[in-house]
Amino acid sequence: MTFGQVKDEFNSQDIDELKDNVLVLSGSSTDGSVTLTGANTWVQVPSVAPTSSYHLVVTKESETGTIRWSFDNTGFPGATNGNKMLEDGREFNLAGGQVVYFGSDDATDIVNWTTKVI
Repeated sequence: MTFGQVKDEFNSQDIDELKDNVLVLSGSSTDGSVTLTGANTWVQVPSVAPTSSYHLVVTKESETGTIRWSFDNTGFPGATNGNKMLEDGREFNLAGGQVVYFGSDDATDIVNWTTKVI
């Protein structure tokens, strides 16, 4: 298979290679919203993780402080713990049972989330 060039025809090997590199969203889904009610406190997203591999999308609903995300919930969200959520949304591919933590330095920030089993 040739990437970066237009190909006139595809064979079964090309199609199999494409299938191996495509993320197919086909399972159950759920969504929710969480208010980061405690300043400098991590909150688990989603509240209950799917048991199978899944795709997670998180977006900012409202932000007055600095929203941060992390795979670890130790320490306080801040310059040395967590990553700033610079964009309006963030996507993750996670194994079943895994979650992401969100926190803020303001107790009124809200993030929305949705999951889809892969």
